[in-house]
Amino acid sequence: MSRKRLEKPSMLSAFNKSDFIEIGLEGAEGGIDALFNDYVLALIPGASFAKLVLKLPKTLHNRLFERALIGFLSAGDDVDHEEWAAWVRKLEQKDGGLDRAGQILLRTLSAIDDAEKARYLGMIYAAAAKQQITIDDMFRMQMVLDRAYLPDVANLALQVHHSTGGLPSATEAMIFLGLVSREFGTTMDELGLVFYSPTELGFKFLAVISENGTLK
Repeated sequence: MSRKRLEKPSMLSAFNKSDFIEIGLEGAEGGIDALFNDYVLALIPGASFAKLVLKLPKTLHNRLFERALIGFLSAGDDVDHEEWAAWVRKLEQKDGGLDRAGQILLRTLSAIDDAEKARYLGMIYAAAAKQQITIDDMFRMQMVLDRAYLPDVANLALQVHHSTGGLPSATEAMIFLGLVSREFGTTMDELGLVFYSPTELGFKFLAVISENGTLK
C-alpha cells in the first residue's frame, strides 16, 4: 500500500476535522467500529483523513453518511494539490470563509441518502477546483443537486444532448431548480406558444455531471 497515496491532498483536508466528528456523531448509538480496511483507504483520496472521522456506530444514518462521504471523495481524484490550494484560497474570500463552506458541505453530505448524488457533488467541487465553474456556481449546483430527482436530470441531459426540442417529463421541477427557463411567444405567429430551454446554470450543471447525454 502506498503511503504517498494515503497522504494525497483532497478537498476534505481543507475543512475542520472537529466539524466532521460533530456532525458524523449526531444521533449516534452504541459502540464504535472502524469502517474501512487499508485496501479501501489506499483507493480513496483523502481517506486517511476520513478514517479518523468514520469510526461511527453502525446506525442507518451513519451508514448513509459513510456511503455519501465515499462517493464524494471518489470524485476528486484528478485534482492536484495546487488546484485544491487555489480553491481553498477562493473559499476563504467568501462570506463566512472556509468554516461556513465546510459546514454547508458537511450538512449536505450528512443529509444525502443517495451515493450517486454524493459522487456528483464531488464532481461539482472538483470542477470548481479546476476552475471549470466559479465558486458561486459550485454553491448553486450544490443546492440544485440536493433538491433534484436524478431521473429527471438524466432525462433533461438526454434531450439537451440530442436537441430533440422535447420537454423533460418534470418541466415544472426543472424550472423550479433553475435548470430550465420558460418563455412565451411574443410575435403574432408565436402567440399561445411556450418555449422551454436550459438556463446558463442548466448547461453548466449538465456539463459537470453528464457526458454525451448520459449522467456520468
